Amino acid sequence: MSDRLKQINRQRTDDNLREQYAKGRRYMTEYHIDGKLPLVRGRRFKINGDGKYYIFHYAGTDKGGDWISADGPYSKNGTDAGGLSHCFDPADIRQVERNVPTTEFTIETPAERAERLGLNEKAAS
Repeated sequence: MSDRLKQINRQRTDDNLREQYAKGRRYMTEYHIDGKLPLVRGRRFKINGDGKYYIFHYAGTDKGGDWISADGPYSKNGTDAGGLSHCFDPADIRQVERNVPTTEFTIETPAERAERLGLNEKAAS
């Protein structure tokens, strides 16, 4: 893909995110649950009724409430690529791991894009 097309695609994606924010949707790079460590990108967690691990990417909120975007499930020692994308109700999270990997991520999440565009600062005002 040419640099010009990449620029056009990035602009369209940014405009789409601005439209979502105008309709009340928000994306967060970290999420705090009372009594648990904060979820940040790459941190693993478990949900109620499942012994597997999921990896946090970002959180969102809209008219339906808050939700967590993650991929998995993974075993205790597994973080192989191939986990499916899931959304969870924050109330379903039962355990958050202490360790946060120092992995560099190449794909920008909607939450990171919102931070780059300054949308979260505008929404808080």
